[in-house]
Amino acid sequence: GFTAEDFAEVADVIAEALKPSYDAEALKARVTALADKHPLYPGR
Repeated sequence: GFTAEDFAEVADVIAEALKPSYDAEALKARVTALADKHPLYPGR
């Protein structure tokens, strides 16, 4: 159920993680937000 914007967010998170210096906590928050938006088992 990802939208184009969600895929763009995933790409941006990956690009940020590949930089020599990145904020791991900020990336973790972004990934958590995506996971919360699209749960594997909705309703559980």
